[in-house]
Amino acid sequence: MAFVKLDCGMLDSTTWFDKDGRDIFITALLMATPKQFDDPMAQIEVNSLKDTGWIIPAGWYGFVDAASLGIINRCGLPTDLGLDALVRLGSPELESRSQSYEGRRLVRIDGGFLILNYIEYREKDHTAAERQRRYRAKQKLKPIRSILDRDGERCGICGKAVKASDAHIDHIVPLVQGGIDHSSNKQFAHATCNNGKSGTNSAKSWRHADMPIVNYDNLRINSNAVTYRNITQVEAEAEVEAKEKTYRATKRVPAKWVLSDVLAEYAVNQGMTDEIALEELESFRDHEYKNAKKDWDAAWRTWCRNWKKWKKDEKNYRKPDDFATIHARVKARAGLD
Repeated sequence: MAFVKLDCGMLDSTTWFDKDGRDIFITALLMATPKQFDDPMAQIEVNSLKDTGWIIPAGWYGFVDAASLGIINRCGLPTDLGLDALVRLGSPELESRSQSYEGRRLVRIDGGFLILNYIEYREKDHTAAERQRRYRAKQKLKPIRSILDRDGERCGICGKAVKASDAHIDHIVPLVQGGIDHSSNKQFAHATCNNGKSGTNSAKSWRHADMPIVNYDNLRINSNAVTYRNITQVEAEAEVEAKEKTYRATKRVPAKWVLSDVLAEYAVNQGMTDEIALEELESFRDHEYKNAKKDWDAAWRTWCRNWKKWKKDEKNYRKPDDFATIHARVKARAGLD
């Protein structure tokens, strides 16, 4: 069964205040699966087989493989109220917060219904801000943890045990004496020890005898220590482009990942027909991995190898006898042309 995220922003939408429409829409969400449509489609009226005149562009949508009565029965609404709600959900709405598709939300097509904003909200990242906050907090703790590990959780001044929660971070060579603001010039110290060592005191005189020997000259600012990279503008732009193409580790396939010609060829070489390749591509995009991944090209190749290994129905497996024809169909169905 497909995974469904319910956007809390629905509480502020016009759909929420239409109880019948809200119940129908949430029921359709629970019934929908992501599906790609390669060609534009005509919207069909709910109460007849006539086209409304509005054309749905090709793309990814949430597809509900059910008739009007199928959705209404699952929702538990009377038929007349359910049909009226479906008409409202498929009609333009000027008051809608989102004017995508002119405010339409759920439209009828040949074979079922489409939830138009399904993929947009499915792939919306609601946790980015919280993850960034945790990441920044973790990055701030890294230098502190490295200092504790280096000094064995001892005060750098008196040599006695110190807890991170009770300690001050002390500059071995004070900044006013030219010390650098780097973890190599930092140590944990008791508050009383740190307060007794002012910025004018000698760092050596306050260093405990049992602490590691420190080259204090290396802890002072050296104006000649800064190095510069000598690279061309083209090289710099290439580095930026490569960095932008790097995926953040995720448990689901990123929206910007696309099936390249090489990866399509790999799927066909594993014995997939064009129909099976498209089905597996849809399942691959919908799958949530236990561990986050960055190399989704490698993940697709592993997926194809596992399909070949785990295939149950031998009649759906055949070695491609006409690679060029099959490859062209797979590319066309996947929208790669």
